[in-house]
Amino acid sequence: MIKFTKLRFKNFGSFGNNFTEIDFGKKGNYLVSGRNGDGKSFAFLDAITFGLFGVPFRNINIPQLVNSVNKKNCTVEVEFDIGITKYMVRRGLAPKTFEIYKDGKLIEQAAKTKEYQEYLEKSILKMGYKSFTQVVILGKSSFVPFMQLTAADRREVIENVLDIGIFSSMNLVLKGKISQQKEFIKQKKTDLSTIQGKVDVLDRNRQELEKKKQDIETKLQNRLKEIDVSIANYSEPIALLEAELATKEAILATFAETKYTGMLELRSSLKANLDALTEDIQFYQQNEVCPACKQAITDNHRNEICSNKNTKKSEIDTAIQKLNEMIQEQKNNDDSRKTLEREIANIKNDIRQSSQKIANLEEQKKIYEKEAKIDLVDTIEKITSDIATFKKEAKSCQRSLDTLYNENEDLEILSGLLKDSGIKTKIIRHYLPLMNQIVNKYLSNMNFFVHFYLDDEFKETIKSRHRDDFSYMSFSEGEKLRIDLALLLAWREVAKQKNSVSCNLLILDEIFDSSLDSVGTDELMKILNILGKETNVIVISHKTDQLTDKFKYIYTLEKKNNFSKISLT
Repeated sequence: MIKFTKLRFKNFGSFGNNFTEIDFGKKGNYLVSGRNGDGKSFAFLDAITFGLFGVPFRNINIPQLVNSVNKKNCTVEVEFDIGITKYMVRRGLAPKTFEIYKDGKLIEQAAKTKEYQEYLEKSILKMGYKSFTQVVILGKSSFVPFMQLTAADRREVIENVLDIGIFSSMNLVLKGKISQQKEFIKQKKTDLSTIQGKVDVLDRNRQELEKKKQDIETKLQNRLKEIDVSIANYSEPIALLEAELATKEAILATFAETKYTGMLELRSSLKANLDALTEDIQFYQQNEVCPACKQAITDNHRNEICSNKNTKKSEIDTAIQKLNEMIQEQKNNDDSRKTLEREIANIKNDIRQSSQKIANLEEQKKIYEKEAKIDLVDTIEKITSDIATFKKEAKSCQRSLDTLYNENEDLEILSGLLKDSGIKTKIIRHYLPLMNQIVNKYLSNMNFFVHFYLDDEFKETIKSRHRDDFSYMSFSEGEKLRIDLALLLAWREVAKQKNSVSCNLLILDEIFDSSLDSVGTDELMKILNILGKETNVIVISHKTDQLTDKFKYIYTLEKKNNFSKISLT
């Protein structure tokens, strides 16, 4: 319950620079009297709504709230208790101020005034301006009766009365949570999709590399086979060449050491001897006297010598002829040996070249065998490891996503409960019979015998006379005022039972001055006298001569020197 204790203001409306204080500590009925323009509405209507909600009760521009003479330091302070906690709200203009104190300590101000105001209404007062003016204030100026409010505003008032507005706040928070949850789900799905995309890309790369590796291995194996075939192709001729080499070397070994040079020298010597014999024979045939001894050469001696020399010459010719035959034979044999040696050298060269090619092929084979074992293996193993890591991340991400989906389902269920059609409707339906009962009770107390009924969509049904259906607008102003009063009092009574927005203050502005007849006035006073035992009931009226004896306390306002003053009797 909110217990208002004091209302203080200065430079507010027609009030001057000194604080005017209204004490709500005494329970009872208060009559506020004064002439038009003396500041009754400023003091008891505009001040409290401006202090609490930042707006005047009447249709006044906010700058006009500042005293037109002093034009500055407009300040309103509203003090109230909620349980054992004491609050004070200070709001001002010129300069603009807004402060909330809890047990004498300033509550930290929000960055935005709107957020600070929301904190005051939702966390402290537990009601907004519309609910306050439906439960605390009833006046003909700027007041919109409950029955003329929109369905949404009616719901807001009743939610505050039943203290179920928290469900609306929870629903707003929940909507933010659901929106955030959806963002989390969206982000997690994106993360999962990204991870799965990485896995797919890596898996495709791995498959391509494995295929490439297989192709490379196949090519390498084919190449190794080709090398083996080439080695075999070179090895087989080498064996044949080696066999041929062994044969030719064996043949070469059979050739005797050549005496070709000696035979040539011998033939040259024999030719020299033959030439000498020929010269001697020519000498004896051409000379008859010896040039050395001067003796005559006889025919017998000449014939004998020529015969001997011709014999020797014939022997030498025979020897030379045989020697020529031997030289030719030796020459032919030497040519064969040289040819055989060249053939042996060529065979050795062929064997050496083939052996070198085999060695090169063997070295190439070792390189290919190494490449076949190592190439791409490390890369494939690294990709396989990365795929395993990403799959673990994907599983973890999927578990988180499943958790988010489950939480989201719970939030959606909770959202259904917190919607207007959910738990709030159940609570309202539970209290509607009581509300309608109380409204009809107050209508009956004011001698207005109709049956008033609100449904859970806050549409009214009013039956009168022979149970004919009527609407609110079909009644007279006095009858509508009775309905407005009955609703106001009903909301207060329900709020008190719920201990929600109940408070110790009720302000009625010119209710007795309007269309309420004498019977209605008397019946309303009976109700107010009962309420005055536990509530500060403040009635603003011009009919002071008719109402003075009906009130325990009287506030009198008067204006002197352009400034309003309040006195209490």
